[in-house]
Amino acid sequence: GDNHGDIMIRGVATGVLPDTDATVKLNGSRIPGAGADVSDEVIPAMTISYFFTDNIAVELFCCFAKHSMS
Repeated sequence: GDNHGDIMIRGVATGVLPDTDATVKLNGSRIPGAGADVSDEVIPAMTISYFFTDNIAVELFCCFAKHSMS
């Protein structure tokens, strides 16, 4: 059928996996012992899609995560 104007709402689980392998530098020199340990999170999320045509849609992604740092 014609999906023009249809709205789709989905509930999903999303993984937030920060890359913590960064090197902290000052004026091009590495700072020993500087860094951060950030936790990974799996969070619930929701998407809302609006279909302009059968093959073209715009999607809104909604979620938030709380990270702990040590």
